[in-house]
Amino acid sequence: MLAVAGIRQWYPYSEMDEQGMLPAAWECLRCGRQLNADGGHPAELYAGTFNGLCYPCTSAGPYVVRIAVLDGLRELSYPPGCPSWRRDREREYAYPDCPKCLGSGRYVWARSGRGRQGTHCEDCLARWTRHPVRLAAGRWHTSVHRACEAAFSKALDRAAGVPDRCTKKRRAELRTAFTGATGEAPPAQFEALRALYQPGAGRIRQLVTAQLTERGYNVWREPEGGEDQVQTRQSPACACGDTLSQHVDGTGRCLAYTQRVLCKCESFKEAA
Repeated sequence: MLAVAGIRQWYPYSEMDEQGMLPAAWECLRCGRQLNADGGHPAELYAGTFNGLCYPCTSAGPYVVRIAVLDGLRELSYPPGCPSWRRDREREYAYPDCPKCLGSGRYVWARSGRGRQGTHCEDCLARWTRHPVRLAAGRWHTSVHRACEAAFSKALDRAAGVPDRCTKKRRAELRTAFTGATGEAPPAQFEALRALYQPGAGRIRQLVTAQLTERGYNVWREPEGGEDQVQTRQSPACACGDTLSQHVDGTGRCLAYTQRVLCKCESFKEAA
């Protein structure tokens, strides 16, 4: 069984039959139980609704899938908001010490035609994307891509016979004559040129990725002990005990309060 609980995995659809059913021997990616073992849950193996999980694992409560070694970011797995519409479990990313979402990755709750949905915690997402190592990784990947593209472009111009002073139209014509027209099989000469540069570009990306990995970039570990527990936010309520709404604004108060729909005591707090 693959240790990828909560992560969306796809099996090759070339193995499905004429009715769109996948092989009956496949097992749940989380618990290892044979999918549709009793024959009463065809959605577990139907290609259009397959998510790699059995019904109990699909509807299980939220849990931590993995934790980032770099800064403790947690990848969370939530049950689908509307399984009849989409059976895939929902993923969130959160920090356990976030005062806004309390480590749940979700802050504002809303109800739509497809069920109860949550809004991603913007503070956790901003903290994730603004980490210095992740920012450096983005810059390095962009620089490497541009440098490799520029080197190959110059080599392609030389091989196609493009002169130093040439119009864009003439340059495009010479390149097309060398690489072949769109939709046609590329000539052997172009394939040979590309084969010379692809290994070098791949090697450069490997070296950069190795340096970033040593600094903890994109390195994950499995949760240990009680780290797989997810603390969820409670519904907002008035101090008198009346729950007014499932919607919470940026101040932590119920939207019913901000919309002038006041409780009789007009005092609000977060439900314990």
